[in-house]
Amino acid sequence: MSSCRASQCRVLLLLAVAATFAGCGATLRRTEAPSGNVVPVSALWAEPADLETRNLFDGPGDAQSGPTSDAAYTFVSEKQGGFSPGFHVKDPDGNQWSVKQGPEAQTEVVLSRVLWAIGYHQIPEYYVPAWTLSGGPKPGAQGPARFREKTKEEKSDGTWSWTANPFIGTQPFRGLVATLLLFNQWDFKTSNNTIYTVRDQPDGLQQWYVVRDLGAALGRTPSLLIFHGTRNDLAAFRKERFIAGSDTRGVRFAMTIHGPEHSLLRDVTSEDVRWACGLLARLTPQQWVDAFRAAGYDARAAEGFIQKIHEKIAEGLSQR
Repeated sequence: MSSCRASQCRVLLLLAVAATFAGCGATLRRTEAPSGNVVPVSALWAEPADLETRNLFDGPGDAQSGPTSDAAYTFVSEKQGGFSPGFHVKDPDGNQWSVKQGPEAQTEVVLSRVLWAIGYHQIPEYYVPAWTLSGGPKPGAQGPARFREKTKEEKSDGTWSWTANPFIGTQPFRGLVATLLLFNQWDFKTSNNTIYTVRDQPDGLQQWYVVRDLGAALGRTPSLLIFHGTRNDLAAFRKERFIAGSDTRGVRFAMTIHGPEHSLLRDVTSEDVRWACGLLARLTPQQWVDAFRAAGYDARAAEGFIQKIHEKIAEGLSQR
């Protein structure tokens, strides 16, 4: 086949994929709770009046009750499915923890801290650089991991969908999408989202709609023909912009989303981007450092990520 014909075939293939991809988005649909009750937007996001003073090193949890590297954790079961290996374990006090290993351990802690800081509900997560597993198929010394405690105060009540949920059409929901796009978080799956019934809140029982799995971030994003990006990849993250431009329909993002969640890209407006970036811009330099320090990043890597994040925030704030 001549080089000309080969080029034509590649172009035709790209056009075919683009045509298929353009029609794969789902119609976004606002829903109610299974009980039929209206779910308030506060179940997803609450105005963070103390945003500039939130402790991003400790996050939403209690530092005193976090996991420690010097404890031996007893094997309960091995994590099934997903990109990252991990375990379910018990600490010496009998508390149960979900443990995630691999490159997502760091990115998930950073994004969880930042989302919590700007008002989105998050379950406490911690980065442990080294720990010991007792029992199971791989006992002994273990490498870095994300620890998330399973408590009676936070009961999981299933998942929630990106394309059909109670917050479709609200700025906090669209701002959440914009924030995740800024961090190159590309894994928009329903299985990553959890509804929690949270006890011991000032108003009694509350439901929280949480993006729980945030690990597929801070790397290269998917493209038209590449369905998966990278994670925790500073060189790739620094190469990509946040905003590709704008057109008659509004803002165009540099990142793409495969599958029915592609519709999310068309729903977010320039105003939503400015709103989300306005919240992120309120974080202090020390808060950014603390978020990455909490996830075990060295100072040089943290500085590289933070510099690029600020560039993206500036892109978002400039949208009109």
